[in-house]
Amino acid sequence: MPVRTKILRALLALVVTTAASVVAAASLASATGPNLLPFTVTNHTGRADATWLYVLGTDLTSGRLGYVDAAGAFTPWPAGGLPPTPAPDVAIPGPANGGATVLKVPRNVSGRVYFAFGEKLTFFLTPDGLVQPAPWAAGDPNRDILFDWSEFTYNDSGLWLNSSQVDMFAVPHVVGVTGADGVTRHTGQLVDDGRNKVIAGVRAQSGWSGAVQTRADGTVLRVLSPGKAADAGLFSATYLDPYITSAWQTYATRTLTVAPFLEQPDVKYFGRTSGDTMTFTDGSGQRVASFGRPSSSDVWDCDGALAAPNDLVVGPIARTLCAALHRTTLASRDVQPSGGPADFYQGTLTNHYSRIVHANMVDGKAYGFAFDDVQDQESLVHDGDPRAAGIDLSAFGPGGGPTDPPPSPTPTGAGPSPSGTTTPPSACDDGSGAMSRLLQADGSLTFLPRPATSVSLPAAGGNHDGTPTNAKVFTACGLDGRYTGGTTTFDLLVDAGTAAGDGVQVRISYDLTGDGTVDRVETYRYFATDPVTGAEHYRQTQGLTAVTGTLGDLRNGTVRVEVWNAIGATATSLGVGNGSAVILPYSGGTPPPPSPGTSVSPTAGPSPDPTMSPFGPQLYLEEPNLLWQRPAGTARATITAADGTWVGTPHTPRVYRATNLTARYTGGATAFRLLLDAGTAVGNGTQVRVSYDLTGDGSFDRVETYHYYATDPVAGWETYTAGQGLAAATGSLGDLRGGTVQVEVWNAIGAAPTGLAVGDQSQLTLPYTA
Repeated sequence: MPVRTKILRALLALVVTTAASVVAAASLASATGPNLLPFTVTNHTGRADATWLYVLGTDLTSGRLGYVDAAGAFTPWPAGGLPPTPAPDVAIPGPANGGATVLKVPRNVSGRVYFAFGEKLTFFLTPDGLVQPAPWAAGDPNRDILFDWSEFTYNDSGLWLNSSQVDMFAVPHVVGVTGADGVTRHTGQLVDDGRNKVIAGVRAQSGWSGAVQTRADGTVLRVLSPGKAADAGLFSATYLDPYITSAWQTYATRTLTVAPFLEQPDVKYFGRTSGDTMTFTDGSGQRVASFGRPSSSDVWDCDGALAAPNDLVVGPIARTLCAALHRTTLASRDVQPSGGPADFYQGTLTNHYSRIVHANMVDGKAYGFAFDDVQDQESLVHDGDPRAAGIDLSAFGPGGGPTDPPPSPTPTGAGPSPSGTTTPPSACDDGSGAMSRLLQADGSLTFLPRPATSVSLPAAGGNHDGTPTNAKVFTACGLDGRYTGGTTTFDLLVDAGTAAGDGVQVRISYDLTGDGTVDRVETYRYFATDPVTGAEHYRQTQGLTAVTGTLGDLRNGTVRVEVWNAIGATATSLGVGNGSAVILPYSGGTPPPPSPGTSVSPTAGPSPDPTMSPFGPQLYLEEPNLLWQRPAGTARATITAADGTWVGTPHTPRVYRATNLTARYTGGATAFRLLLDAGTAVGNGTQVRVSYDLTGDGSFDRVETYHYYATDPVAGWETYTAGQGLAAATGSLGDLRGGTVQVEVWNAIGAAPTGLAVGDQSQLTLPYTA
């Protein structure tokens, strides 16, 4: 019986009674998302296994634990027992490779979406709740099943969705959410062959190879986090102890400053070590918290000596300490949090698991440990007014394949197919509802990116200007959206290598109601590729050569993109996966402002000019130093305090720039919408200057300086717009021909820094059209 008792205790330790691991709601904005949120799980793993999905969590209204079925109904679990009793089978059949399954997630639920391959998962119930799978625990029946999960909260403040690696890294997956504006935010995408790179990287670390779990058939199931590997006896239980001791002793003779709220930099706590205890005081010298020297286990779990209660003092300090110990910055940086990704995970003793996972993410974001959200390093998306969400189960191997790269696409014969194009996929609906779509190798148009790859456009072998011939076809269907009155925009990455005389063309067709009748057809002038190896951008600015029909609202509509070589004797490569995109002129409203979050470290000035051109006149302010058409995740940049009067003169500004812009001046005026928050500071004023270099020759032809905006002393976002009025203007506007636009934002007056919402909120709208 001793073994049975040990297993039972391990299971009981894993009983879920709260949703504490899911990010708590941070915004007070009221959402208008649907009561049942469409949640699409797509499968691009390349694996042939059957898949199973589970939506499990807590009803935030009643506090009861339960599950959600495929129709979106929440059902509480029945009573459990001791020993634990099997839970009902609530598996939802998942998508086969290349397919999609649309779930429905009800409002006011917080929990997990599990996805399992080949076998269903086993769950148990106790009187206290649900026992979830724990493959690091001895005797867990799910140990030899390939599975993973994502965590979410959906309530009246919107949707929070993350891809978590806190416990283990197993199934690559991208999470995304689409707002009412049709914009999709996503994170969690691995670099090409990222899964294998993570596995190999952990195995290569001395003493870490035991964290990689395989089953008898050789399948690598998962990489355990160091805490879980140590719990299973697969990793040293004292691995980080020497570093912890060194970091703790550092503050026997120095003071550690913890400023846990980057939006409130004046809130600081000061720590000194005496013996094994680190004691913190506030600015008045009053003792506010103390922490015993933690063990390696305490650090891995951010618990024990580093337990973080849900308060405004001890918890934030504990979170900061735990993050600094994971990233091994505590001994070297006496102000925390501080530094950036380049400073994290240095030295021999560090959390190599988290380091390697972060290093293999396209955006560098991951949940490598429980408080990886300190300094916004977590793989999390949020929208206060969501309309759709999704998880893309991504490729396990290089080039988007299961293990090995797929063969290069082979051009088809010179003659056209009977229809003049290749056949689009039959399953074209990913259920996301997003209006920003990426071209994929399987012929789909998806809102979530996949690893970058390419398809081959066969040689024209004649003149096919205006007539799709041997075209690659990309389709999205089941689309609903309100027509905004705008125009289609696209950016296709094309490369003809050293071939001369090739020209790539695109046609975009709209079936507004999905009845099989095309209501609008747009054919664009072909793009003559150059004979230099390297991707070029084919955009809608090339201009329309033919158009029929009119646009209107989409109601279960279908959009079809055809790309072909109109002229030329050689094949052309078309970048797909995460490069080529089409943005449809549809929307459903405007999302609420972001909640104040972690600051982005300021830079001294603009980075080298990015060679990016937007798809349209609306540009987002993004870090570092970019104006870009595609919104990134919500972030917060810090505008430094004026500490003087700089009205009309940029002083340590935040600088954002877009280059290589070609567009026609419409005769209108610049517009902008900047979200600012100076907290409780009195007397701050933020100012903006917009400059136009019409030809990209380095000389600004038009400079517009706007009156500063006096922020109020109440924490929360305020909106600074062009309606504030021009303070000064020089030069005149004209057409952009390879031009540059620059935005400078600075504090003109005031003694405190100001937050600027960047990424997907603050916007500049140019008076230009393609």
